[in-house]
Order: sequence, then structure tokens, then C-alpha cells
Amino acid sequence: MYEVLTQIGLSPDEITVYEYLLTNGPRAAGDVARHTNIKRGTAYNVLGDLVARGFAQQMSEKGPASGGVNVMKFALEHPSKIKEIIEGERNKKDEAMRSFENALPVLTSRWNLVYHRPAVTYYEGLAGLQKIYTDIINEGADILLFRSVHDDDHPELDKVVQKQIKAQVERGIKTRALTPIPEDGSLASEVTKPDEERLVTRRFMIREHFKLPAQVVVYGDKVAITDLKGAFISTLIENKNIADTFRQLFEYLWMSSFTPSDS
Repeated sequence: MYEVLTQIGLSPDEITVYEYLLTNGPRAAGDVARHTNIKRGTAYNVLGDLVARGFAQQMSEKGPASGGVNVMKFALEHPSKIKEIIEGERNKKDEAMRSFENALPVLTSRWNLVYHRPAVTYYEGLAGLQKIYTDIINEGADILLFRSVHDDDHPELDKVVQKQIKAQVERGIKTRALTPIPEDGSLASEVTKPDEERLVTRRFMIREHFKLPAQVVVYGDKVAITDLKGAFISTLIENKNIADTFRQLFEYLWMSSFTPSDS
């Protein structure tokens, strides 16, 4: 029992009091102090903590020993309450982790400003890419996108991408995209038709000269690179100089690209 109560976060004094009430039923704080050899003031504090955490409750009783006067006693909640408490604490930790993950990009940015170090984070699979997409929304900066020739090789990405595009439009995030010419060599209007409502400005590169195996997204002081040909690994680099380097490369290629009207 002691080990179980320790694992759920009770202190030694809390365990002593819990086990005493479990054996003896509702008791006044004075009784608890006398029979557990815990100082009276400490006993009150421990009982208060057990009540605050949901392990026990306070109740008022009249008894012969008190001459009919109300006496404050403490009683344990049903043991099933412990499960509810554990589940509640686990949910709080999960929520705290989600909040921390959302705040991590901001914390990292502020840390980098002071320590001048690039932050590099690696993500795996679709879940990892989703974290980058969430960061893009949180950042709120416009995007430069180097599309990969392998972007369309992953149909499982479609729903995620469509949801991301909608979120970016709602956030007012504009995108400039460099795209390889479709495999059939055409510049079909179906490709560019939705661009305006998606806040996208697109230009094309000759496919033979633009066979990028990875997708690159530049936003804020960050560069996200996702391997779409191999193991589907994403690397997020946060560094102003690196981001500016990719921006210059993008602008150089942008001048070398063309729109359907140029053809």
C-alpha cells in the first residue's frame, strides 16, 4: 500500500494519515495527531492537503464526547476517487505538454536571440510534418515554398495539406511557390486556378532542372526541409542567417522561373 500511495504522489506524512483514516474511519485532527505521532499543526496541514487533492473530505459531527457540540472530522473519499484523481492529473499533464509544444517555438526564438545558436529539430512521419505546419500557423509569417517533384507521391498528405492551406488563409499567410512543371509537361489551369483564393503566387521551373527530392519551406527565421523521396524525415532549422540564405536562393530561382502566360 505504501508503495502505491507513494507512486500517486503522497508524502510520507500523507500516507501515514491516509492509512490511519482508512483503518479508523472519520477522525478529528487531534485524534489523528495523537495516534500517528504527527505534530498537531502538521496534521492539520496534511489533512487540508488531502482534502484539497480530493483524497479526503471534511464533515461536521455531534457526539456525546463533545457535549453535543459540532466537531470537525476528516474522512477518506471512496478509493475509486483515486483513479479519478490520477486520470485528472494525467489530463492536466497532457494539456501542459500540448501547451508547451505550442510555446516551444517562441521560447526557442527568444533563447536563440540571446545565445545566437541555430536550433535544429528533427521530426518523423506525418505527425512530425504536422508539428511544423502548426508552427507555421503560430509564426504567422509569409511563406517561400520550394516544391518537390515528389510532393504528389504521398496521397495521405492531401487532407493534411488542404487543412493547412485553409488555416493559412484564415491567418492571412501568403505563399510564393516555386513548382516543377507537371510531369505531362503542361501548365494546366487546374493547377493555378485555386491559387488566388489560397493567397498563393506560383511560378514554374523546368522539371529537368528542378528535381528536388525534398520540400523546403522558409518562414520567419526558420527553414523546414522534408524528405519526400526517402524516409519522410523533416528537419526544422531556426537561424536568421540560414533563413536569409534560402531566401536569396529562392529569389534567384524566382527570376529564372516563369508563369503559364510566359509560355
